[in-house]
This record gives sequence, C-alpha cells and structure tokens, in this order.
Amino acid sequence: MSDEESSDRIEPAAGEDRRWHPLAVLGLYTLAIVAATWPFATTFASRLPSLGDPLQHLWVMRWYRSCLLEGRSPLVCPDLQYPVGAPIGNFSPLHLQSLVYLVASAFSSNDVLCFNVVWLVGLLLTGMGTFALARHVLRHDAGAALAGLLAMLSGPVLVHSHAHVELIYVGGFPLFLLAWMRFLDRPGFGRMLAAAAGFVLVASCAAYFMVFAIFPAALYLPWKAIRQPRGERRRWFRGRLAWSLGFAAATLPAILLLFAGQVWNVLHGQAGLRPKAEFDQFGAPWWAYLVPVPGQALQGFLPLDPYGAAGVSGEGMAYLGVVTLVLVARAGLGGVRFRESGYWWATAAMLVVLSLGSTLRYGSHRVELPAGWLRDLDWFVPFRLIRAPGRFKLFVAVCTAILAGASWADLSRRWPRPATRRLAFALVAALAVADLAHVPYSSEPIPPMPAAYSWIRSHAPDAAWVDVPQMNSGNALAINSMYTYWQALHRGRTTAGYSGHQNRPQDDLLSWNSPFIDTRMAEPSFPATGEESFDLVRLAGFRDYAWLYLTTHNLRFAVLHRWVGQEGAGSWPRYGVDRMAERLSDAICFDDGKVAVVDRDRLDPPRSPVVLGSEGWGGYHLLPRDGFVRLATRSSWLETYNPDPDRPLVFAIEARALGKARRVALLDGQTELASWAVAPGSYEIYQTPPFRLPRGRGRLRIEVDGAVDLDRLRKRFEGELHPASLIVKALCLRPAGAEDPGHVRAIAAATAAEPAESR
Repeated sequence: MSDEESSDRIEPAAGEDRRWHPLAVLGLYTLAIVAATWPFATTFASRLPSLGDPLQHLWVMRWYRSCLLEGRSPLVCPDLQYPVGAPIGNFSPLHLQSLVYLVASAFSSNDVLCFNVVWLVGLLLTGMGTFALARHVLRHDAGAALAGLLAMLSGPVLVHSHAHVELIYVGGFPLFLLAWMRFLDRPGFGRMLAAAAGFVLVASCAAYFMVFAIFPAALYLPWKAIRQPRGERRRWFRGRLAWSLGFAAATLPAILLLFAGQVWNVLHGQAGLRPKAEFDQFGAPWWAYLVPVPGQALQGFLPLDPYGAAGVSGEGMAYLGVVTLVLVARAGLGGVRFRESGYWWATAAMLVVLSLGSTLRYGSHRVELPAGWLRDLDWFVPFRLIRAPGRFKLFVAVCTAILAGASWADLSRRWPRPATRRLAFALVAALAVADLAHVPYSSEPIPPMPAAYSWIRSHAPDAAWVDVPQMNSGNALAINSMYTYWQALHRGRTTAGYSGHQNRPQDDLLSWNSPFIDTRMAEPSFPATGEESFDLVRLAGFRDYAWLYLTTHNLRFAVLHRWVGQEGAGSWPRYGVDRMAERLSDAICFDDGKVAVVDRDRLDPPRSPVVLGSEGWGGYHLLPRDGFVRLATRSSWLETYNPDPDRPLVFAIEARALGKARRVALLDGQTELASWAVAPGSYEIYQTPPFRLPRGRGRLRIEVDGAVDLDRLRKRFEGELHPASLIVKALCLRPAGAEDPGHVRAIAAATAAEPAESR
C-alpha cells in the first residue's frame, strides 16, 4: 500500500478482531431483515410485498424463463399488449433478478416464494456489497458491518422494497465502485476486467444504476489526479484515461447484449424517452433525508405526515435513519478521517444534489439544479430515459453508510475493551433496526387466476380478447399488473399489459379510442343507452362502436372483471362493469359472478353508421386551452361500418393545422370524398358533402400534404413517435338528413356537452 493510501486510514482498536467472517455478517443481516419487515417472514411463501409492480416483475421473469426453455427470442411478446406486442425493452430488464428466479423456480413452482427469494437476495446483496466496499475503505470490520446494515435498511431501500425489486439490488453499485477504485489506484489488465465485470453487474441489477454509477466513477478520476504531485498529474491522468477506454471497450458488448430490448426499441422508433414533466415531479425534497417515512416508528410522533402534506410520492422518500444521521454529523463535525474521506463527502453531496431533481423550491422561489440541466442535454440519451431522479437517494444511502461506518470506527477506538465495543455495536444496530423498520410490513396474496381464462382457452384457443376495465400500458394500478401476471399463466392473447415504459404504438392504436377504457367506465352513467363520445368520435352508440372496435382489432372476447379489491389490496370503483354487462347481456357466453365474458360473435352488427380511428394516429394530449386532443399524421386511417348503402352519409372533423395551413383530403381508396384547407389558428369544423359507402366494413383515410417534426414542440407533445399534421378534437360519421345537413351543429353540441374529464 502506498503512503498516500495509508495516511488517512483509521487504525483498528487494540485487540479488535479483524476477522469478521462474511457468513456471520450475512446471518446478522438476515436477522435484521426479518425484524425490520415483521411479520413478512411468516407469510414468505404466500404473500407478496404488494400487488403492483411485483406482479409485472413476475411476468418478466417467467417470460425470460419460458423463452430460455422454448428457444424463443425474448425481445417481443406477441400475446401481451396484443396486437402490437409487448417489447421487453419497455419493462424493467431484471437480468440478475431473473437469474435468481430461474434458480429458485428450479426448486419450487410457488411464484410467491420464488419472488420473495429474489427480494431477500436483493436486500442481502445491498448489505453485503456495502460491507465489502466499507471494509476496503475503512479497514475496520465493525464499522463496515454497521455500514452494510445502515445501507440495507435505509429508508430509500425499504421504501422501494414494497414495489420495485430491481431497485433494492443496490449492492451491485458498491461492488463496482470497489473494483473501479482498485483499478484506478493501480491499473492492470486483471483489475480492468474486474471493474468491467462490476459495471456489468451494476447494469444487470437495474438500468437506472448503470446511469447513476457513471457519476461517482467519473468523479474518482479527477479526484485521484488532483492528489498526484503537480508535475505528475497530466501523465497520471493520461495513463488512466487510456485504461478507461479499454474498460469501456470491455463493457460495451456486454451492455449491448443486456439491453438488446432497449436497442430493439430504438431501432423500431420506440426510444421510450420519459416526459420531462415526470422527471420534474419525481425528485426527492431535501428534508426527506431527515424525516421518517410512513410506516416507521418515529413518524408516529410527528404532528402530521409531511410527505402526504407536500404530495411527495415514494420516489421522494429518502430518510437515512437516526443512527446514520448522528454518525454522519459526528464524522463531519469531528473531522473523522479515513481513506479518501474527501471523495466520499464529495460523492455523497453530488448524489444528494442530483437526487433533488430539476429544481429546488422554497415557497414561490425556484432554483434550477444540475439534474435538470443534464436532462435537457440531447446527447446524454441515457439520462433522458430516467423518470425519477429521486432514485439517486439509493446511492446516497451507500455513501452516507460508509461515512457513518467511519465515524463508528473512530468512536470505537475510545473503548479498548472488546466486550464494551460488542455491547455498543449491538445496541446501535438494534436502534438502527427499530428506527428504520417498517412494522408491520405490508403484504398481499396473489388473487387466483379467473376461471374465465381457462374457459376461453379451451373453447377458442387462438382467440384474442380485451380485459375490461381496459387500461393503458403505463397504468400501474394493481388490476393492470394482475392482467399482466395472469397472461404468464394462461398464455393467451390479451390487449392488457403494464410495462414500465409506455407502449405508445399500442396505446395510440387501442387504448385512447377504446369503449372499455377505465377513465370512461368510471363515469357513473357510462355506457349510456343513447349516443356517446369515444375519444374523438362523437354521436356513436355504445354497442355499435364496441362491435367495430372488437372486429377491427380481431378481438373475439371482452372479459369483464367485476373486481372490487381484496384484503390489503385497496379497492377501486366498479367502473360500470355491471352496467356494461347488462348492456351486453345477450352476448355473454360465460359468467361465474366474478368475471363475465362477452362474445363479439353474438353481437349484432351496427345499426347506424359508425367510425373508429385506427392506424396513423398520434397520442392523446391535454393542452391548456384546448382540453384533450389527438394528433393526426400525414395519413390517418378510419375504420367504418355502414348498415345502409342507399342512404347518403356525411363526415365531419373538428381540427386545426400544425405549423401552417394544410390541404386535407378524405379518401375512400383512391376516391377523394372531400378536401379542405385547414388553418393553424382556431379549431374549425370541416364537413364533407353527402357521399355513399357500400354496406358493411370499410376504410377511409385522412391525407394531409405535410407534417411537423415535433422535436421543436417537445414540451407540448413529448413522447410522440412521428411527425404530425393536425390537432384533432372530434370526428363524426352520420346519415345526411334534411334536418341536419352536415350536422355541424350536432358535432359542436356534442363536444361542448361532453364532460371535460372524459375528453
């Protein structure tokens, strides 16, 4: 060891046992987890930490396993989020977690038990990884053991343990940083490969961590360069920079392989960039590091819940614990020194600032922060994939745990008797567990898969269906996660599927325009017996529109879930499922009181002309002055059904152009039914002269002579995948009648009368 490396090192107290066996530390951490999450251990084989993301995680792990056993590509699951398919790049990758699940599932078919093994391994990895790094930095086993305990049970880790199993695998970060520090301290081929393996481990723990780890790793390079003799700094830095390029070359192939799903998304125009509004929302407030979270003992002594009062979600909960805060304060005020102590203080401060998100708010004052600047850099694409900068808090917990461990190591030198040191360690560890514990730790059983799925698979094995209430692919409600997990069991084709990143092509095609979407079904009068509005479509009957929707997308069944929640899971509105079942009662082919299955083939074709937006439409956006609107591209398709070929029809669209005036034509095949000059100012209703369509289904196309690249309108339409031509508020297809020629008044009245929340 160089003089530089040894000068800041805390020496162990006289007589201290430096041979703490990792197995003993592992046993200590296991007991601490059991105590901090009691009574979860008693239901380890029957209940999950929650029914949201854990069910989605189980689907991902089962999908990997089935692809491995069946020799299939995991990049896209064609049966989930049918008919577009679910790209695996939209889900949390869960590489290391899936490996643990694969091993566990070889011994047990109990998915709950296997998931909870994955959960336990993640917490233990965080503790043991931090212990290994702290042991290297502090050269003090008791301080390292305490550091691992404080990181493992920290507020950031335990908060995410309820929902995000990938985010409790923080232990990959300290193991990588340990290898990286050793590599830069004394470069060599073996150490370079160890650092590369550490970075791959971080990436396999969580995609977020791969991006986050860049910052502490990058800081260590100039930190060490500055500490070199003045005349040696440039040579030292250039030498490490060359080795760092070798490190990058060694890691790149493995990273590309790990994130092949994300690469597939980019190549197919689904980059999955997160909206800036979400990034701005999910920072951690500075005070969250000091305030206990709901479920912890000390929170009960506060006069109110500051998180609830401030509207802070779990992403912003960052409490480090009394023991950590006191020991870190002592380390700072007492000038505790240890190996590279300045680096650890600088790293902790940097990560805290990044965790605060885009802005620091105090009353009406706003201070722009570095995370926001980085988010706006177009070339830093990995950072633009991040939704919650508050998750930097997970790395903060590791760094502050090391500072706390250093403070404890310095403090223990004052107690020369081993018995005193052991008793003090036991007391402070018990205090940390009691303070950080989530007791009672919430958990929920997985609801059994409805019998309706087995009935469908036996009677129509190749049929596809829509699970109702239908939700968009980014909806994290527990029932949407249940649809996802149940698909791994029934292996059928469903439009459902909750993925971490929204599947925009799926939602643009099937979600916003659905007659079964949850936002409409929550309305107390939906579905009405008269004419309704569906997305852009005005004045359409529910049964007519539902038939066209199911037929267009080759959906044989609608599976109506009469789910109202269960013990521990919370409840949600019945979404008008009973009203819908009553409206479609003549088409129900299965009903066990819990789930009713509607067979499209039992529905009568539409009795009135009806239209449905299908391919070529953009997303659903809430504009400040316009309400909810959708974007039309240069070619946007409309599906139609006309029951009476002898009666003239009229089509109307309420829209305005994007960018400049556009020529817009409505085409039936190659026949132009009408054309308009659509202006970019205010919305206008444009109508066709009367025209006829053949009996049955047909397709019309809205063709526009130009489009706008939405990159320059990112704040208004962030996440759009294609250039757009029009902003559209309403569509209507109706018989042309003398009483309402062109029905301009009818479509305007329908738009004005529609509730704002449903638009």
